[in-house]
Amino acid sequence: MAKKENKIAKKVKGRMKVLLSILYKDNKIYVRMVDRDIFIWDAVYDGELYSSYVVVTPEKGRKTLTKGQIQVARDMCYAGATATIDIKLGIKLDKATKKGVEIFESSRENAKSLLD
Repeated sequence: MAKKENKIAKKVKGRMKVLLSILYKDNKIYVRMVDRDIFIWDAVYDGELYSSYVVVTPEKGRKTLTKGQIQVARDMCYAGATATIDIKLGIKLDKATKKGVEIFESSRENAKSLLD
């Protein structure tokens, strides 16, 4: 990396935070928060990368998410990643996981419609 690029990189702080890095049924799952409102999950299964995201905005009048809201977003991402791995493994989803995936996909679709 060139010296100029390195100096710029040092100035960029707090743009991405890893919230979760865990093995699930021998497959790696990562959940990250980008800026203050974008949550991304990545699941690595059989050498393939599966990924999705959700946008969670702060309540009206607030500039940042609460710790509880960040935890809920992280849990939604984790549910989406584990469900993806379970589907790839041919495992039927339990009711709680199906509900988590539905909430995740609904949130993602709502965020997408706001951007369109």
